[in-house]
Amino acid sequence: MTRISKLIMVHVSALLLELIHRLIWRIGWINYRGLRLAVVRGVFSPKYTITTDLLADVIQQMIKSSYEVLDVGTGTGALAIIASRKARKVVAIDIDRRAVLCAKLNAILNGSSIIVKQGNLFSPLKDERFDVIIFNPPYLPLRPRPPLGLSVFFAEGALLESFLSQARYYLKKGGFLLMTYSTLSIKGYLEFLLRKYKWKYVKIRSFRMPLEEIYVIMAIPHGQ
Repeated sequence: MTRISKLIMVHVSALLLELIHRLIWRIGWINYRGLRLAVVRGVFSPKYTITTDLLADVIQQMIKSSYEVLDVGTGTGALAIIASRKARKVVAIDIDRRAVLCAKLNAILNGSSIIVKQGNLFSPLKDERFDVIIFNPPYLPLRPRPPLGLSVFFAEGALLESFLSQARYYLKKGGFLLMTYSTLSIKGYLEFLLRKYKWKYVKIRSFRMPLEEIYVIMAIPHGQ
């Protein structure tokens, strides 16, 4: 893919996501994998997003009944609620107050016992550790702008680096990360950060389109 074609795809993807989300926010409700979810304006919706679908598939296959799971950047709480169908405990975090309220409401509506906290990345946690940490980060390399903001746009990679530099301290021995990414993002940036912060990783699921591949990686800290 040439630099120009990639830039065009990034802008097209951003426009499509914005149009989809504006429509969903106007409706206010979605059905997603057997869940009835409220979606308030500004909160990222799982509906029609390939990254969320791929992660949901992996969660349904890999989460065990003994696991304690952390969902970072939970949004509507959809992935946390899906994980809670199997996991022993699920904690969901989001920096956005609207998302926290939305996730709490959706947990009640769907009979889920997830614990929802507000804060930036791991800041609401103390000495908690988890078997699995889920992260569906922004990856479009554009300056964040409303209404989707940091839920979609890459913000020069600061969020991703902060996440990967801290996540190992919140994993139990034998624990692992599940996170999504896309080839539309900055080439090689994710791989660079994984090496920098000493993570071993493997792609476990992907979806290929004509000019983009979206994928899920499983990562564990070196030395574990």
